[in-house]
Amino acid sequence: IVEFQKGNALSVALVGCGRMGAIRASCIVNAGFSLRYAIDVRIEAARQLASLFHGCVATSSIEQALSPSSSVQGIWICS
Repeated sequence: IVEFQKGNALSVALVGCGRMGAIRASCIVNAGFSLRYAIDVRIEAARQLASLFHGCVATSSIEQALSPSSSVQGIWICS
């Protein structure tokens, strides 16, 4: 179980922006996490999903999401 204080949401990236990815993205945000990256080889799918969540960046590059400057603390794989 992950405990965190409101306002200090953990930043996560989601890999796979299809139907299951969209469901998981909603669950991630509803659980209080911050969805920072939507990652998919189909960049249009990543863009569509990212547009639904404030501050979420669409990319086809997992390297971008995992770079030290990204501040991502967790990854959901929905591929």
